[in-house]
Amino acid sequence: MGYSTVEECDLILAQALTSSTPTAPTTSLVKLIDIGNSRDTNRVPDTTVEYYINLADSQIDGILSQQYFTPFDKCAHGEWILDEDLNAVAEAGTEAAGTDALTDTSGTPDTTTSNVIEVSTAVNLIPGDEIVLHDDLTGDEEILIVATIVDQNTFTTTTDVEGIFLVDSGIRIIRLRFPPPLNQISARYATSFIYDKYFAAQAQPSISDYGKEMRIIAMGQLNDILSGKILVKCARRRGGMFDNPWLDSAYGAAAPWNGFDTTSRDMSKPQ
Repeated sequence: MGYSTVEECDLILAQALTSSTPTAPTTSLVKLIDIGNSRDTNRVPDTTVEYYINLADSQIDGILSQQYFTPFDKCAHGEWILDEDLNAVAEAGTEAAGTDALTDTSGTPDTTTSNVIEVSTAVNLIPGDEIVLHDDLTGDEEILIVATIVDQNTFTTTTDVEGIFLVDSGIRIIRLRFPPPLNQISARYATSFIYDKYFAAQAQPSISDYGKEMRIIAMGQLNDILSGKILVKCARRRGGMFDNPWLDSAYGAAAPWNGFDTTSRDMSKPQ
């Protein structure tokens, strides 16, 4: 898995690379809003997007390796408390408060698993987030992926929760992410080259203004990290200049955008 996801790249891609038909054509009705907002997987399949994400991640690791040990690892970004029991088994003839905890007509406990999770607030979660259900009493953990946000306090996961997690056990829901803004840099950088190759290159040999603008934004964020304006969370630093992270000093090199004007290094210019 790269610093960004295919879904993040799809949201940044310009409309020129979207399809005018649903991704999976069927005889059933589809929402008109979905037509024209889905990437044309015939021209640009997922494997192509993943390849350019890998190239973008290599660029990020290469530039930031002078300051940090790379590649970067995921770490905790946000924590929530479980508000309703998950997969709680009800006693015969009773109704428990936990999700899917009702007994059937024969009185046998219903142990059907669920993928609906209620937390204190779900407003900061987005589909695609990786979360960990952690039981502080037993140490049990389960890793899940957010599928949809139902309301302010409820979200669903791509797979059912297999274990039993009770509110009284002190269940924590921890979101795992790469340090920001690495996902934004990776998605914008990968998307800029996809757009230039599969759309702009068919119309003219030069690069597009859209792709150039995405690279300027991505490299600008990398420069913020190089100059110390952004500190990468949960990363191991290199060099003595970071003994005091608030020192008003910076490396002489800059990320390669708008030419490769650097004071001490010759870095390749992105095309």
